[in-house]
Amino acid sequence: ENGYTFNSSSFDTTLSGIPYNYQFYGENNNNLEQEGWTISNTKWSSSYLDIINNNASTAKIFCITQADEISYNLNFKYYYYVWNLKKRSATLYAGASASQTGPSDNASAHSIESNANAGAIGRNDISGSILLEPSKSWFMLSHNNPSTSGNTYLGLYSIHLEYTHPNE
Repeated sequence: ENGYTFNSSSFDTTLSGIPYNYQFYGENNNNLEQEGWTISNTKWSSSYLDIINNNASTAKIFCITQADEISYNLNFKYYYYVWNLKKRSATLYAGASASQTGPSDNASAHSIESNANAGAIGRNDISGSILLEPSKSWFMLSHNNPSTSGNTYLGLYSIHLEYTHPNE
């Protein structure tokens, strides 16, 4: 229409959903479901998703056509408040799964520790990488049943996923 012609070769691509960013602040269960997240035994807060309960997990499926290494960055806070001021820890697992209910295969373990001074730690970032493939395309987070007495939460604030080697 405008007098110009451009010739190019065809380009094939797959829309995997990665890179992916999600902020849990101000969201709710309906928003999570619309985004494709499944949750099990979690508690919801207006600013984070709490996965402190027994066997709590959250997962999201991606369209993976071939095995690829995915880097993740999670922003978490572990809060444990009791009068005896003892340190507590939780182990968070991030991995790939064949289903939304897990288990995660070859999950990376990340230890998070509260301090003994009123139990709170600031928000911190946890990074790692996992292998997603067509038969294991669920990105899953779970934990090892951290201590839940007192005022306790293990809150997920945000998540970022990207290809580890984007130019390959």
